[in-house]
Amino acid sequence: MENNKDLIAAASWFLSYATRGQPSWVARKLLAERFQLDEDAALAVFKAVKQAGGADDDAS
Repeated sequence: MENNKDLIAAASWFLSYATRGQPSWVARKLLAERFQLDEDAALAVFKAVKQAGGADDDAS
């Protein structure tokens, strides 16, 4: 899966607001469901968002 800037931006917002206070495994599962990703792709997007500094520390 190609992680484009629009997906990273949308995922960053989603992780910051929709998954606030959730453990990382819940945040990744919700991310996968919201963006119709498989588990590996959701993890890659999650890591890209974290690397960019866009995810909440609670969802690490």
